[in-house]
Amino acid sequence: MDKDLNEAIARSDLESLCSREWLCTNGLGGFASGTVSLAHTRKYHGLLVTTIRGRSGRYNLLNQMETWIVLDGEEFPLSTNLYGDVCYPHGYKHIRGFKSRPHPTWQFLIRDMLWSMSLAMVPGQPTILIRYHFVQGPQGAHLRCRPLLAFRNMHQVEEIRDHACFDVTPHDQAWELRPFPEDPSLFLSSSMPGVFQAEPHWHQNHTYPEEYRRGYPYRETLLHPGVLAFQLEPGQDCVISASTKPFMSPGPLWQNLPSGHSDTLVQSARSFVITNPAGQRSVLAGYPWFDEWGRDTLIALPGLTLHEQQGNCAAEILQTYANQRIDGLIPNTLGFGGGSHGTNSLDASLWFGWSLWHCQRQWPDHHHLGALGDVLCELRTSLQNRHSGLIQVHVNGLIWSGTSMTNLTWMDAQVDGVPITPRWGYAVEINALWLHLLYLTDAPEFERTLDSFRRLFWNGTYLCDTVTDNGQDSSIRPNQLVALACAPEIVSSDMACSMLRIIHDELVTPYGLRTLSPDDPNYRGQYAGSQAERDSAYHQGTVWPWLCGIYADGALRYATNPETTAMQLLKTFEPLWSAHLADAGIGHISEVFDGDPPHRPGGCFAQAWSTAEVIRAKMMLERGI
Repeated sequence: MDKDLNEAIARSDLESLCSREWLCTNGLGGFASGTVSLAHTRKYHGLLVTTIRGRSGRYNLLNQMETWIVLDGEEFPLSTNLYGDVCYPHGYKHIRGFKSRPHPTWQFLIRDMLWSMSLAMVPGQPTILIRYHFVQGPQGAHLRCRPLLAFRNMHQVEEIRDHACFDVTPHDQAWELRPFPEDPSLFLSSSMPGVFQAEPHWHQNHTYPEEYRRGYPYRETLLHPGVLAFQLEPGQDCVISASTKPFMSPGPLWQNLPSGHSDTLVQSARSFVITNPAGQRSVLAGYPWFDEWGRDTLIALPGLTLHEQQGNCAAEILQTYANQRIDGLIPNTLGFGGGSHGTNSLDASLWFGWSLWHCQRQWPDHHHLGALGDVLCELRTSLQNRHSGLIQVHVNGLIWSGTSMTNLTWMDAQVDGVPITPRWGYAVEINALWLHLLYLTDAPEFERTLDSFRRLFWNGTYLCDTVTDNGQDSSIRPNQLVALACAPEIVSSDMACSMLRIIHDELVTPYGLRTLSPDDPNYRGQYAGSQAERDSAYHQGTVWPWLCGIYADGALRYATNPETTAMQLLKTFEPLWSAHLADAGIGHISEVFDGDPPHRPGGCFAQAWSTAEVIRAKMMLERGI
C-alpha cells in the first residue's frame, strides 16, 4: 500500500481518503467506482453503473450497499455517507487497510474482529460482486446490508419519485427489486442464506462535494427498500451479487474471477477496451463520464494494444470506426447505447491514419490491418473533394478548417458557444496528420503540400499553431509535436531540435505537457471551478499526459544521443507511472493536471489516451536505453 495512503488510513483522514478513487469495469462500458473512504463524492460513484436495454447512455442502479456489523446488539458501520456538512456513518474510522488489485479490498478492525470487503465486476456481465469475509474474531456476528438505489442516468441526480413501488420478490437466496414500474428489476443473490427485512423509505440529502465544486447539482435522494441480514462465524464469507440479469450464483462467480495483470498500467489499459451495446469492439474514452470518442480512441489504440500483442483487437476497433463513417469521415463520437454519432471534428479521420500506421508497423503481416489500407485512400479522397464548407483542401494542398466560431480540433472547449481556443484556418497538427495520410497513400501531392506546410508554419524558431488570413498564431503550444511523430520527415533536423528546445523549456512538466506557455497572457494555470471556469483553462495551459507520447516520439527521433535523452525523459515523467498511480484514480492516469505546480490532477480520474500514451512513451524510452 502507498505510504501516503497508509498514513491517511492510520489517521482516519476523511479528506485524504475521499480524494482517492477506485474503479472496477466489466468490459461492456459498465463500472463501479467510489472513494477509499467508501463515501461517494460524485454522482458517478456507484456499485452498478450499466446500460439498460432500449435506452441510451448508462444508468446508476445500485448506488451503494450500506453495511453494518452487529455484535451483541451494537451496530458498527463499514460504510460512510456524506449529508451536507455531516458525515454519517463513520465506517472510514474502522478501515485498517486498502488495496486496489486484483480487486478493491478493504480491511476493517472492529473491536477484536477483523473483516474484509472486496468488490469486483463480472467480465461481460452487468453484475457487481460484493464479498464480505469475517477474517477472525472471538464469536459470530450479524452482517446487515442496506441497498441504496438510484435508478437514474449517471449524469443526473435522483429526486423523490411519487410512484415508487418498493416491490421486493424473494426467491431462494435471492431477491428481485423493482423500485419503479418503468425501470428494469435489480436482482440480488447471496452465497449463503439470508433474510430480507422490508424497510421502504427514501434516504435524502446525500451530498456529492465533487459535483458542488464542479458547479453541478450535488444533492440526491436514494431509495432504500430494506435490509439483507446474515449470520457469519469467524472464517466464513458472504458474497452478494447485484445484476440486471436474474439470479446469479455469486460464490462460483467470485471464485472464477480473472486475477488481473501484474503491471498496473497494463491492467488500467484493459479497463478501456470494451464491447459496446451494438456488439462492436471499441474504446471508452474515460471513467467515469466519457463514452466512445473517435479521436481519443485512435490516439489511444496503439498504447492500449501494443503491450499485449492484441493485433486482432486493434483491427476490430479500427474496423468499428471505419464502418461508422459519415459523409466519408470518421465520427468524433459514437452514440453509446443508441445515441446519435457526433461529427463535430476533422481530426478523427486523420488520427485514423496515424493509429493504423502504428498498428501495421507492429503487426506487418496482419491481414485485417492490411485490408484497412483501402480506408486510408477513401479518407484521402473524401477530404480532397472538399473545396467549400467547414473543411476545405486549398490549392496549396493544405487543409483549411472551421470558422472563428467553430471547434474542429481537439482543443474544442467553448463557453456560451464561443471557442476558448479558436483554431480555425490552417491548424498545425491537422496538416501534419494530413501530410502523414498523403505519405501513407503515396499521393502525388505530398511534396507540394510539404513545401507549403514548411513555408506557411515555420516562424524561424518553431511551428506556429495556426495560420489564418490574419497571419501566423505563434502561441507556443504542443500541437506542433505531431509533425515530429508522423511517418514522413515533415521538418528538418535543425527545425526539430529548435522546436524541442522551446517545448522543453515552456511546456514539459512531470505529468505531461502544458497546452500553452506560462509566459502567454492567455495562460490559465489552474483547472478548477465551474464548467465555464474549467473550460476556460482546458487548453490554455492545463497539462495533458497524453502529449508525452508524441513528445517522446520527437525527442528520440531527433536526439543526438538517444540513450541519454531516454534516460532524461524517464526521470522527467517518472511521477506519472509511480506516485500518481497511488493518487486520484488509484492505478490509473488522470485526464489532466493543473499547469501550475504542484500540478493537481483533474478531469476524469481514469483516461484512455492518458494511460495509453504513457504506456507507449514508457515503452519507447525504456527501449531507448
